[in-house]
Amino acid sequence: MTAPLKYSFFGSAARDALRNPKVRVLLLLSCMIIITATVFYHFQEGWGWIDALYFSVITIATVGYGDFAPQTPLGKLFTVGYLIFGIGVFVVTTATFAEHLLQHIRSELIHTDGKRRTASKHKSD
Repeated sequence: MTAPLKYSFFGSAARDALRNPKVRVLLLLSCMIIITATVFYHFQEGWGWIDALYFSVITIATVGYGDFAPQTPLGKLFTVGYLIFGIGVFVVTTATFAEHLLQHIRSELIHTDGKRRTASKHKSD
């Protein structure tokens, strides 16, 4: 019975974080960077759309399984810039989202703890 409350709690925290304009702008920027890289790799490297998207996401998230790598000189140069710029934006986006998520969770825990203390105080009276 407590599991749905945990998921609901996380969901409300995520929705609250997504209401923040800074978080939304950063998420949009991250998505635009990934889409740009996907289009570039599709046309420059000749990869299918799914492979280009897959490579774009695992690269910006610094997972990098090594199963794909650009073969053209232009593809390699683009990847250098994509890594430098993309990882920076991705890290800032993730950190900002997490910060807002944790602020919501903290405030809910303080609010819940305050209710418990008030209730226990009334029981002891």
